[in-house]
Amino acid sequence: MHPLEDSRDSLGFATEPVFTSLANALGRHDNLTGPITDKLTDFKFTDIELKYGILQICEALLFIHRDSRQLHLNVAPESIIINRMGSWKLCGFEFAKPLPVNRAQSEGDDDSVDVLCWQSTVLPLCQPQLDYSSPETVINGRATPSSDMFSVGMLLYALHNNGYSLFPCKDSYAAYRTGVNQLKHIKATQLIGLPESVRDYVKMLLHPDPNVRPDPHELLKLTYFHDPGVSALQSLDELRQLDNLARSRFYKNLPLSIRILPKV
Repeated sequence: MHPLEDSRDSLGFATEPVFTSLANALGRHDNLTGPITDKLTDFKFTDIELKYGILQICEALLFIHRDSRQLHLNVAPESIIINRMGSWKLCGFEFAKPLPVNRAQSEGDDDSVDVLCWQSTVLPLCQPQLDYSSPETVINGRATPSSDMFSVGMLLYALHNNGYSLFPCKDSYAAYRTGVNQLKHIKATQLIGLPESVRDYVKMLLHPDPNVRPDPHELLKLTYFHDPGVSALQSLDELRQLDNLARSRFYKNLPLSIRILPKV
């Protein structure tokens, strides 16, 4: 990204070419001021694109939690950008919090930080997306890496349910509390839109107890992500980093991969 430049009447910066946000791609266009193009109106994800998109977000969180020692705290469709090549990028770090760097895990300390509870008196725009926020952050004002994983679970649900979270609360704290009270008893019928291989994991990700939720590393081991199309897309993105042997193997399998890759 190009450094921010400012003048009296504007702020300017340059990024890689962006297609849209995930929220816009899922049909939420209320933030757009100009005419909506047919490309965006008719946009649909393929199964491979959804799998690879979630994989990219999990990899981003793995880096943020382990290497950058941060919590994102606003993983939602509005904070995910899709670039011109179809890659998903996690952005929107307005609510990010640093984790303790020298926390001694052996002494029983957990990676948790204090955060502001969600407040009905504050504009929703100035707070994390309520639909995707974990119960411990909204209600108790405590956050851990598992708080971001709750958001991933809700994101997975929304991607397979026409862009709607499990309990759309429309920025109502009361509606959110009602939805949270039902999380321990999610019915199988509520997850019917999800691929069968991820239903149990989404149920764990949405559990009100943070200790039940799998971390990004565990989630990436799911057979859901072990898809030839996903592997091909991943290899394309990492092509410059591959050694000669890996590149040769990729090009050898490319004719087969092209048949299953999404058409641009």
